[in-house]
Amino acid sequence: MYDLHAHLLPDVDDGPSDWGASLAMARRAVEAGIAVVAATPHVDDRYGYDLDELAARTAEARHHFEAAGVSLNVVAGAEIGYTRLVDLPDEALERLSLNGRGWLLVECPYTPVVQPFIEIVDSVQRRGWPVLLAHPERCAGLLGHPHQLEDLVTRGGRLQVTSGSLEGLFGRTVARFARELLERRLVHNIASDAHDPVHRPPHLSWPMRDGRPALDDGYLKAMIVDAPAAILAGEAVPARLSGESARRRRSWGRR
Repeated sequence: MYDLHAHLLPDVDDGPSDWGASLAMARRAVEAGIAVVAATPHVDDRYGYDLDELAARTAEARHHFEAAGVSLNVVAGAEIGYTRLVDLPDEALERLSLNGRGWLLVECPYTPVVQPFIEIVDSVQRRGWPVLLAHPERCAGLLGHPHQLEDLVTRGGRLQVTSGSLEGLFGRTVARFARELLERRLVHNIASDAHDPVHRPPHLSWPMRDGRPALDDGYLKAMIVDAPAAILAGEAVPARLSGESARRRRSWGRR
């Protein structure tokens, strides 16, 4: 499986404080069946960023995990706050994109007012950048408004739901909305949004019924394997996933 959202790098944001905790997260990821993880530190108004430092930390993570015998493929990325999108040049966005292939993981705000966020997301897409929206189910202004998210998907945005949301980690209301988005086939990726090895570890989960996934196998595989593989390759992802159409051999226009 692929996990496209994990705060894995130590001492750069609200993720692990040291390499010991980071290594423990990597081990938990492998135990959970994750083979590829994107290290996505916050790049927003709270946390500064240094492109060279983030690249060096990502390379260092690969070295630490390999030396410890942990078979986890770590790729570069960032969780970008939407307010930073307006001032980051294309060269910086390229380096912050997932695996350096163009897809931007953009954090949905927790505020009830979302129109500025939507306008900026539309604007960055018009610049040619494909956008994967992190945890829209936890955004107060989008919560309970699936049609608003459907409009974003129609205009090119793709949605990433946090596995903890489906488990009820962020409350019943969020869990119900996350499941509704799945039922409407508006979700393109499930990710961990891991921050530590214990309370928010890197693992993926989905709704279960009678001990089995309450999703058809094709859709589930598309969200945790096919679509994230396409994203890391810089390829397009269809608006509605199916087992057959999750990965298109076509790259976005700007590339």
